[in-house]
Amino acid sequence: PTMRPNKRAAQGKRPVTDASSAGVNALAGTSAESSLPLTSFVIGRDRMTPRILERLAVTVGHLDIDPHVRVRLAEARSVIESVMARGEPAYGVNRGLGPLRDQEIPEELQHAFQLFVLASHDAAVGKNLTPIEARSVMLARLAVMAQGNSGATTALFEGLRCLLECGVTPAIP
Repeated sequence: PTMRPNKRAAQGKRPVTDASSAGVNALAGTSAESSLPLTSFVIGRDRMTPRILERLAVTVGHLDIDPHVRVRLAEARSVIESVMARGEPAYGVNRGLGPLRDQEIPEELQHAFQLFVLASHDAAVGKNLTPIEARSVMLARLAVMAQGNSGATTALFEGLRCLLECGVTPAIP
């Protein structure tokens, strides 16, 4: 995907939003949650709600991550690596997907298979999401990975966090 840097992030400024900003206030309300400072929100510890997700998406800068996230990621990843080492059938890891779920993926092709899965899902049509919508997608994925159930590597988690913190937003159709 095409990446575009966030100009405000490069300038070290936080974006300012108002009711006329495209895509910004789609979920906004006047609840107490909307007035809470995000400085106390911690990914992997606190519950991500649509309003919090939106408020984080319009803000470029440091994201607080619960220190237990890296432990959860490492533990989940070790399960995947253990299954692979033992050669146990695992959907989408060493077995195909969907109707090919019972098809074994030979060890020498497992890395290429993972790349193929990504490439096969890299298709979309229509207008690109707004930068705020794209950041929302990225933040939602980060929050899900922070729960430690995906088997994602710590490097993937940290890479996504870094892109968000640096204001790098993918073009997502």
